[in-house]
Amino acid sequence: METVRILLQWQLWEAAACTCTAAVFCAILKWKKTEGVRPMELKQLQYFRKAAKTKSISAAAEALYITQPALSRCIKRLEEEVGVSLLQRTSSGVELTAAGAALMAELDQVFEHLEHGLSSARLIGNQQLPTLNVVYCFEEFDTGIIYQLHSAFPDVRTSVDILPPDQAYRELLAGKVDFAVLSQVPEHPGICFRRLGAEEMMLSFPEGHPLSGRAFVLLEELDGLDVVCNEVGFDWNSIQRICEEHGISMNLKFSSNSHQTVGRLHNMMQSALFVPIGSVAEFRDSGRNRELPARVVPQVFRRNIVVAWPEQKRLTTAEKYFMELLQRSNRQIQQKTQEFCMEVFGRGS
Repeated sequence: METVRILLQWQLWEAAACTCTAAVFCAILKWKKTEGVRPMELKQLQYFRKAAKTKSISAAAEALYITQPALSRCIKRLEEEVGVSLLQRTSSGVELTAAGAALMAELDQVFEHLEHGLSSARLIGNQQLPTLNVVYCFEEFDTGIIYQLHSAFPDVRTSVDILPPDQAYRELLAGKVDFAVLSQVPEHPGICFRRLGAEEMMLSFPEGHPLSGRAFVLLEELDGLDVVCNEVGFDWNSIQRICEEHGISMNLKFSSNSHQTVGRLHNMMQSALFVPIGSVAEFRDSGRNRELPARVVPQVFRRNIVVAWPEQKRLTTAEKYFMELLQRSNRQIQQKTQEFCMEVFGRGS
């Protein structure tokens, strides 16, 4: 009988190590009572996990709304069933043993997968699928992110809207979206954010413009410059703020949320247009021949790249993966931009 018990224990921990929630849950449920052996309960793992995270039996018991002796007994039974000590008492509380640390390393993923599975079951039972709503305030969204997300989480539907920064921020504050990828750092206390990077903005001049054909333009040469503005890519408020900080001014001739419309009027109205250096690098990498925009010296025109979400939001596994994909995509853009700058502007660029 002891041999059966050991095999069942091994089955459980092997499933946990694979972070396969279904296997773990089935192993727990199928662990039948044998003579003199108490079956392991999911509650025991939850209690152990709480004690390990708080490093205190009293704090864990308070958080779990049970007494300290009851929690201690529960963890003791778990240790007896596993056959090793998982926690050791210290002067300040409890610490994980080596065996406890090995178990704890897997439990977070196990419970995360379990939560995801239960949520999916409830949603599918209600004939609903989880939807990830995103607003994006840049010219183009990397469609590869959506493809990779859906490959990993086929049951998640995704909605992406491209909006100007102010409108995207309002959507986020109103709780209408799960994430906003912004060009400004949010200052609202109820919003969490993660910086993905920053991007330099170059200036494109139409053919025949006095500043066209130049690789560099000085900041002071831009005072009084006529510009058209793509509000989605680099909004007029951001341009004005940077100009005021450096004692110059520009004249806004036209602004729109449409990249194509602004691009056409850029030439027709003989006005300058700010373009992100990442897009310039990508365009050049495609092999298409076109006059490069000018680099502003010093490089003060920059936009932030920030992903933000409501503070009260509890991120799902799919949402965490979405943020990981955003970071990965941004790192690739930064790498390509660095290679472009080295090729075009040389060292020290």
